[in-house]
Amino acid sequence: MEVVKRLLGSVLPVALTLPALVLPALPALVVLSAPATAAPPSCGGRAVTIDLNDPDAPETDRDRADVVLGTPEPDRIRTGGGDDVVCGGDGYDFVWLGRGDDRAFGGEGNDVIDGGGGDDVMVGGLGRDWVDYRSAPRLVLFLWITAAQETGEGGDTLRGIENVTGSRSGPNRIGGDGTRNVIYGGARADVVHGAHGPDVIIDGKGGDDRFLGGAGDDDITGGNGADVVRGQADDDELHGDGGADTVSGGAGDDIVDPGGFDGSTTSTGDGGPGDDLMIAGSGDDVLDGDRGSDTVTYGFVYDPTDAGVHVDLALAGPQDTEVAGTDTLTSIENAIGSTMDDELRGTAGPNRLTGSDGDDLIDGRGGTDTCDGGDGTNTLVACEG
Repeated sequence: MEVVKRLLGSVLPVALTLPALVLPALPALVVLSAPATAAPPSCGGRAVTIDLNDPDAPETDRDRADVVLGTPEPDRIRTGGGDDVVCGGDGYDFVWLGRGDDRAFGGEGNDVIDGGGGDDVMVGGLGRDWVDYRSAPRLVLFLWITAAQETGEGGDTLRGIENVTGSRSGPNRIGGDGTRNVIYGGARADVVHGAHGPDVIIDGKGGDDRFLGGAGDDDITGGNGADVVRGQADDDELHGDGGADTVSGGAGDDIVDPGGFDGSTTSTGDGGPGDDLMIAGSGDDVLDGDRGSDTVTYGFVYDPTDAGVHVDLALAGPQDTEVAGTDTLTSIENAIGSTMDDELRGTAGPNRLTGSDGDDLIDGRGGTDTCDGGDGTNTLVACEG
């Protein structure tokens, strides 16, 4: 070994320094994955089969069970056979469901849903939404019931629905839910109870109907037929129409219009407690203001001869008004004439008598009376104001 060292030492330098080996840095490890994809749209917890946001979407009216998604714009969606699910989107949508057991969700906007046949679930969502039963043979529906109910067109479940259009061909029995409801009746005899809330009830121009507003400031209009219209509590606007109607205001300051404008029927109006406005028509009216300071108006009566009405608030029993039938006025303190030449006479108590247009004769009689002849050449007697 010493010999080897001596031999190598004669060849190599005393100190041999080798350069350090430097390796290039390796790039960071990159893990590749599949590109992210959006979750498929769903409606009512089910995958959408027809997305109306797709311009190539198929027709919705087909005989299969579809799940239809509406657009943010107003949509008109009609489904066919099968148990369909429809989500209307954000617009004001019209949805006609087919013959199956369907579900419809209106979404935002004021939507209209027609369930058609079958046991349907109809959910209005945001906005003021309608159910349309015009094609039903009859209708029994109460908006305050959130469980399934036999409507006459299937066992339907309604939630978030404020307004109803009833059957056109059959009778309707409809009840509100205590909020503001708008309810349209049909051509047969209807029974509608608005319940609490300021309701609008409109007849479909047929049948002998019974309309009850309940609490709230209601607006109710009867139709052809002998209707019974009752406002009950609060300040209501109540109208009859053709036929011998009975209209009652109840508590509150009401507008009571029995609607006797056909000139051939007797209509009855009762103001109830409160300061009411009673509207007389061209036919025979029986008007009772009840408690409060009540007013009868003949402002909607017109005669082509320009002859006006003759009204005497002191008369008990029927009186010939000349051009507005034979009326019976009870507990009415104030009168408003027509636009023609009227004769208005008060009572021994305080009255407010207003002639409107025409050349009027106004006699306040006793009490402290306020008289206004309006336009024309008027004669005021025993009027203090």
